[in-house]
Amino acid sequence: MAIDLSTVFARIEEWGVYEVFLPFVLVFVLTYAILERIQIFGPKSSRINWIIGLVLGILLVRQGDLVTFINTYLPHVSTVIVVFLGFLILLGLFGFGSSQMKGGIMVLFVILSLGGGIWALVNASDQGYFEIPLIGETISEEDAGALVVIGVFLLIVGIAIGYKPKKTGFEGFMQGMSRMGDAFSGVNQK
Repeated sequence: MAIDLSTVFARIEEWGVYEVFLPFVLVFVLTYAILERIQIFGPKSSRINWIIGLVLGILLVRQGDLVTFINTYLPHVSTVIVVFLGFLILLGLFGFGSSQMKGGIMVLFVILSLGGGIWALVNASDQGYFEIPLIGETISEEDAGALVVIGVFLLIVGIAIGYKPKKTGFEGFMQGMSRMGDAFSGVNQK
């Protein structure tokens, strides 16, 4: 007797595993892991962290719109992860290792990750589960321009305060980008 996996997965979907169980487990595990890592309630607070993760997971499952969002958004994020994994495999094929993932290349990956996250949000929005504010419809062009100016200003201030390259011109810019990438990747800075 052969087992048809599509029938098995259809049965699992009927049981509500995708709509209830998986989002619950995701929120529970992430909350518990974060609380264990930051130890906000002290080093011996595992039971408290477990209860908080359980409660937040149950509360999430009650919110149908949030569960729908998670079930729509995360497959798109998974697609971005698979694309990046393929890209990293290709880089490894040509001798680029994880020890070289610092500096400017790390900034590039952070920017690509942000772009991939935005792509996943837009695709989830196109399926009609939630709306992203669009320029001209819900956000005026003046507001969008102001947000861009504020973002650029904050980026310049952040770079000026945290990363002061000793060199000027393009070489100084690249050194600043390298230091910013080191900060993203957790490399100790001097």
